[in-house]
Amino acid sequence: DVLFDKLMMAHAQVEIHDPYVKEYIQPLEKVLKGAQAIVLMADHDQYKSPKLLKKFKLLMRSKPIIIDGRNVFDKAKAQKAGFVYKGIGNI
Repeated sequence: DVLFDKLMMAHAQVEIHDPYVKEYIQPLEKVLKGAQAIVLMADHDQYKSPKLLKKFKLLMRSKPIIIDGRNVFDKAKAQKAGFVYKGIGNI
């Protein structure tokens, strides 16, 4: 809730996806389309696919940003794929 509130105060357009929370179940493609950044706060198996970075890259704006709160993605692979990557404990 704190992160969401801070993003809203910064006038960010926020979409939330969580396959295990009823009000946040929606197609991942819908959430990512046109996004500039992803803030990953859960390490669900659905988010761990090695092909997911390519999907993110196709759907997101140029110079996309990943803020990885669970170190789901490999930093070097994310950067090689063209993302600005910041991970907790993996900055």
